[in-house]
Amino acid sequence: TAAVSGRTFKLEQAAVIFGSITTKDGTPIHNSYVTVSAKAASDVGYGAAYTDMNGNYRINNLKAGKYTVKVSTTGYVEKVTSVRARKGESEELNLKLQLAGSISGQIRDVTTGLPVSYYTVRVRKESVTATADVNGYYTIDGLAPGKYTLYINSTTYKTITRSGVQVSANKETKNINFELEYK
Repeated sequence: TAAVSGRTFKLEQAAVIFGSITTKDGTPIHNSYVTVSAKAASDVGYGAAYTDMNGNYRINNLKAGKYTVKVSTTGYVEKVTSVRARKGESEELNLKLQLAGSISGQIRDVTTGLPVSYYTVRVRKESVTATADVNGYYTIDGLAPGKYTLYINSTTYKTITRSGVQVSANKETKNINFELEYK
């Protein structure tokens, strides 16, 4: 308890979440971005940190409660988990990331053959998307190895789907192209 200008404040000991981010084989991943956000509406606080050269991170000054921890970095699949931080304690959370793959291609109008700009390619059952550039090219990064279904839906063109697109770790699956047809 501390008094400031006639007001009394009750201070709590802060919680800390720390740990390391590594590859599946234990190699440290530096410069990963670790974010901590409130798990429930009643919890207060959040924080973020980048991992150091040894893959270590530390987020201080958290209120006790449940948090969602998200780790993202180039070339790896984003990892999301939850952890409970306890008042005055340090909670160790070590995470292993999986190498990611990517998908790229071009979107064209089937009638004219011209590139279609700024349409979004979506991955079914995933939150990742990509928007085509001015030349119709897109790249979707951060996908775990496996098979995916991609699609484009719009008010102008018919919905188009590409199923069974194989993604491998640390590789780009190229030429997954879309030819859009007017409705």
